Amino acid sequence: MQELDIRATYSISVMAIVSGHDVIVSLSPAQIIHKEDLLVVMGEGESLARF
Repeated sequence: MQELDIRATYSISVMAIVSGHDVIVSLSPAQIIHKEDLLVVMGEGESLARF
């Protein structure tokens, strides 16, 4: 996640990642996001639309 810098780029926060049957809520900058993962994000509507 650190390389993507989602918070600075899109002004949103990743709250959790759903990966298969697992829900990861204790995220670290080293967390790897896979293309099939579902991100639970929080932010303003306009920022979410850009993401």
